Amino acid sequence: MEKITIMTDKIKHIMVAASLVFTLTGCSDFLDILPMNEVVLENFWTEKGDVTSVMNSCYETLESGDCLTRMGVWGELRSDNLRLGSSVPNEINEILKENLLPSNPMCNWASFYVAINRCNTVCHYAPMVQEIDPNYTLEEMKANIAEATAIRALCYFYLIRTFRDVPYTTQPSIDDTQAYVLPATPFNAVLDSLIIDLEKVKDDAVRRYYQDDSPNAYQNSSKITRWAIYALLADLYLWKGDWDNCIKYCDLVIDFKKEQYKEMVEREGNVNNIALFGDIPMILEKPVGSTVCGNAYNEIFGEGNSFESIFELYFRSNQSQQNSWVSSYYGNNNTTMGRLSAPDFLCKDAIGKQLDFQENRRKGV
Repeated sequence: MEKITIMTDKIKHIMVAASLVFTLTGCSDFLDILPMNEVVLENFWTEKGDVTSVMNSCYETLESGDCLTRMGVWGELRSDNLRLGSSVPNEINEILKENLLPSNPMCNWASFYVAINRCNTVCHYAPMVQEIDPNYTLEEMKANIAEATAIRALCYFYLIRTFRDVPYTTQPSIDDTQAYVLPATPFNAVLDSLIIDLEKVKDDAVRRYYQDDSPNAYQNSSKITRWAIYALLADLYLWKGDWDNCIKYCDLVIDFKKEQYKEMVEREGNVNNIALFGDIPMILEKPVGSTVCGNAYNEIFGEGNSFESIFELYFRSNQSQQNSWVSSYYGNNNTTMGRLSAPDFLCKDAIGKQLDFQENRRKGV
């Protein structure tokens, strides 16, 4: 019995030793697992497609319900273009009564900083990807950085126009250990920084993604182009009170539209819904030969992209991201009135007839 006991103890010791070997081997594998931020750095940002994917997510964030609602509330709602409709949420009522409190959900700017951080991330990693992916050209990299810079500037522009002083950074939050609590930056400092950043990248942006007669021509106004940056710079300089630069960039956009109109006439012959006002091409309220008004409204705010559009958020019926803000606030085919409505002076066309705002509802912000 004693010999058997000794042998059993030896077997136990061998089994314990073997299990320790396997445990230590497994532990070594576990310790080799990288933190999540390093996984993103080493395994994600390796090719052109990675930059494209995150760049697309910047646009997607702008199309989110949170961003769309706040762009409408922070912009259109504060103008004379809207009045109370039906079933108005309390937070909107409070704003219309000029009872503004930080606790109001409309004061939450988190979705805009999600878009800003994604843009910062593109600007940070795109040059690294360009160095290792031979299919990602220097010109493409610069164009992506120009896109991201413009979307970031647009987000900050909404924020400073609404809240004036806001936290400002162009550095991405990519590390769990990174301190990302920022103080508010003065309005003028943010405005100047946005102008400087856009001036640096404006000539790197894509002029056109497709020819105007291409089925994909909608991307010319649903993605950032050089002309979109010029238009944004014109607005920024307007807020700065720099009239000369504002006029300069307005003229550049107008010159592009003149060129675009000339190409359209050469390609299609007579254009019956666009005409020159002075020497500026604009959409006609009534197409040539028609007696029905409302064409300009339909072209600009209805389905599809219009000639006058420089940049707009684009929605398709078969995509997962839908523009629910427009239908809930302006109404749709199933409701007579949304939460908000256009005032009387906007509800009449040129000959005093009521426009059908349900069929011709806005498609973007």
